[in-house]
Amino acid sequence: MRIFLNNTDTIPELPSGHTTAYKLAGHSPEYDDSSKLRVSPDHLQGCRIVRRWTAADTDVAAVRDLLVNIKTYGSFGHGAMCYFPGFAFTFGQGAAAVDALVCLRCNWVVFHLDEKSVQVAPTAVGLTHLEKIYQTLIE
Repeated sequence: MRIFLNNTDTIPELPSGHTTAYKLAGHSPEYDDSSKLRVSPDHLQGCRIVRRWTAADTDVAAVRDLLVNIKTYGSFGHGAMCYFPGFAFTFGQGAAAVDALVCLRCNWVVFHLDEKSVQVAPTAVGLTHLEKIYQTLIE
């Protein structure tokens, strides 16, 4: 079963330490011009931030375990990608930080690290766990 768009992609390691949680507006990413995602204190990877907070270590452990577990994800051909992320996490800080944005509408998780992004589609079980995270930590 193929879960990555590019054969060279892998689930990124998520840095330990400080983790920020975000509730996002649930709209498509905004661009400053035709190719550059909007960068501002009110945006994460072009997506408008509704609320942000430092996630508790106890919550982060479960989120990290779910996001890095390859069994969370299924076939890449999962369906259309609307990509209106409703929540996200930033693991780590500075140049080593990894952003993980989740769209529960089209069931995609997109990891952003450096100038690279990795897209994966959760399985039904993975999606259930992501929905639970949204309900308990984000709403």
